[in-house]
Amino acid sequence: MKKQITISLFLVIAAILTDGFTLRAIANSVNALNPIQTRNIVAQSPDLSKAILTLQDLPSGFKDMSAEAESLKKQLNNEKEFKAESVFAFQKSDEKQFQLIVGFTMPMPTRIDQASFDTSIRQQDFAQEFLKGLNEGSKGDFANITPLPLGQNIGDASAGWMTKGQMNGIPMRFEMAVFRRGNLGAMLMILYLDGESPSIAVADAARKLDSRIIELNPSPATQPQ
Repeated sequence: MKKQITISLFLVIAAILTDGFTLRAIANSVNALNPIQTRNIVAQSPDLSKAILTLQDLPSGFKDMSAEAESLKKQLNNEKEFKAESVFAFQKSDEKQFQLIVGFTMPMPTRIDQASFDTSIRQQDFAQEFLKGLNEGSKGDFANITPLPLGQNIGDASAGWMTKGQMNGIPMRFEMAVFRRGNLGAMLMILYLDGESPSIAVADAARKLDSRIIELNPSPATQPQ
């Protein structure tokens, strides 16, 4: 049953993202911005395909799901209007706990991209669109999405949310963190059984990913202000 949940979640995430929810959320605020802001803030960016979490970043018991992550990346990048810079996934499944972590990054090359992204997550467009897609894709009853404090020092802009519902009849909790650091946007999702506590919180995972992005791209655009 847990394997079915894992497969279902990957399919749901791919369906939501390739349906363009991210693009729609960003586009909502583009028209309100001044076109003069479209200057690229980084002329040449390094390869950020390694902007991922690793097993060393996580508590013991997780398994690297690189094959599934690569499959998800291919699905995302088949879309003309969406590009995933990096995708990663890990699962912990034993007699004590089930937890699935999925994350990806996407380029935000211009100031208008970045400002639109920031506005979208502050207005919770991401959360509402994702919740809608989550319910449609999983045929679940995830509802009452609530803000999830992430603390300070995560990206230049960030937001977190939590919802709970059922997937394949199993009560689950779903946590999400979205942030931007310089010219790279990132999303992290953690799914675990309702009534349990995740072995790593989404805020802690996001903070580790943010640090990795800064290490890989030590330009003024990504450095904490």
